[in-house]
Amino acid sequence: MSAIDDYLQLVAKGTPLNNQWQQLKHNVNQNIPQASDVHDPAKMQEWAINAALNAPMMGTIRPAKLREVLDQLEARGFDTKTPWYHGGPNLVGQGQWNKPSFFAKEREGADWFAKEMAVRHNEQGNGVLSDYPGGVVNKVFLRGKPLDMRKDYMEGLTATGESNPELIKHIENAGIKVEPTDYGSVEIPEVAQHSNKAGSNINDAMYIPAFQRYLEERGLNSLRNYDHLFRDEIDARIMINPADIFNVATKKPTQAQWLAHKIKPWK
Repeated sequence: MSAIDDYLQLVAKGTPLNNQWQQLKHNVNQNIPQASDVHDPAKMQEWAINAALNAPMMGTIRPAKLREVLDQLEARGFDTKTPWYHGGPNLVGQGQWNKPSFFAKEREGADWFAKEMAVRHNEQGNGVLSDYPGGVVNKVFLRGKPLDMRKDYMEGLTATGESNPELIKHIENAGIKVEPTDYGSVEIPEVAQHSNKAGSNINDAMYIPAFQRYLEERGLNSLRNYDHLFRDEIDARIMINPADIFNVATKKPTQAQWLAHKIKPWK
């Protein structure tokens, strides 16, 4: 069956696939193809793949077609077996990621960041307001090789109570000053020159262009390390190049939540 056949079945009233079509429109929030496009196989194929890739868990595409899409991504070097998650105040489109961008291995960590950052942005009134009261979570596939410092994190804690002694050496080898603090951790003052972070989190060294270049010169495109979340750690990966990030799905608040956020009560 072709993409045209899929489309005609999905939109035909009274068919079992119609409910899936309605859910797809809700999830993807994209326009229905124009009637003139229905008879253009190339346009319909492009639409069908884009819709499937942007629906939660890619659940609206046939297994055979899904395998084809995944094969295409894997041929481009993406790891399609290991999804990552990013939480923030607003939507992030394909290719529009910051340099760097932070991702969590588990969705729970991204969910927390989505809600927290949405609240912070709205409270600060800094002109970067969230349109979504609960924030947004993007699911992505990543490619490339990270500098993996997870073992260094744990071994450092076990040996001295301080995480990442080897990562500190890498940062210093990149020509970046790392300062010890009175409470046993480190600070990286230069981080504040390139972000709104203070430099108290060692992973924030990824904001510094010199450290990004240091990694890229060694064939690496990211940092993988544990990060703090409350009293626990999460497995995090910080990417440098937006081209190494592929959007798979986006979780947005429900329409009711969004409307409740947008409609202000009379005063």
